[in-house]
Amino acid sequence: MKHACLSLIAAVAVNTAAIAEDDWYPSKYGADDTKGAMNNLSPEATVKAAKLVKTGKGPCVGRRNRA
Repeated sequence: MKHACLSLIAAVAVNTAAIAEDDWYPSKYGADDTKGAMNNLSPEATVKAAKLVKTGKGPCVGRRNRA
């Protein structure tokens, strides 16, 4: 059983590495891009987004524990 588990883990690791190396979804920013959507950020866009802020509060996106 232990050998079967180790074999399965090794197979998954090899397959995951092979999938990661595939160029399955090319970046619209070029093959050597590492920033992705951060390429869309600019000082002008930041100022425009800051003007949308009304209260300075952020939404609660986590779960609160009710004790």
